[in-house]
Formats: sequence, structure tokens, C-alpha cells
Amino acid sequence: ALTGGVAGELLHGSLGNLLLGELDPFSALFWAGFAWIYICQFFLYVKINKLYTGRGNSAPLSTWGLLIPGYNLVTGIRQVRL
Repeated sequence: ALTGGVAGELLHGSLGNLLLGELDPFSALFWAGFAWIYICQFFLYVKINKLYTGRGNSAPLSTWGLLIPGYNLVTGIRQVRL
């Protein structure tokens, strides 16, 4: 579900202009970078949750939270505080 949403944003932002005949390489790079950040954060959240559960603690991060705008900022602040 998450990869579908990120891929949808990438396709809408970069390939949408291609279909209209207005290919903008800067727009394509922006959306690719946006998708890259979210994909890396998803794998980071999964890895951190595995480390916590491996030590017997509860998982501190919810990967579904990536779909909520601003959740990344709140999660980052929580991680610095802990």
C-alpha cells in the first residue's frame, strides 16, 4: 500500500507531464527524490522496530504513520528525545 502511494505520486508528478508532452526533468528528479526519502524511511522504521522487538521491547514506530503529513517530523523529534 505504501509503495503504491509513493509510486503513484512519482508517476503523477513526472510521467503526467510526459503524457501531456511537457517533460520537465527537474520535476521528475524532485518526485524521484521524494519517493526515495519515503522508501528509505519505511525501511528505516522497519529496521528500528526489529531492533526494539529483538530486545523484548515494543515497536516504537508505526510505518502507517508515514501516510500522515508531518508524522516524520514528530517521529524524528521523539527519536532525538529518547
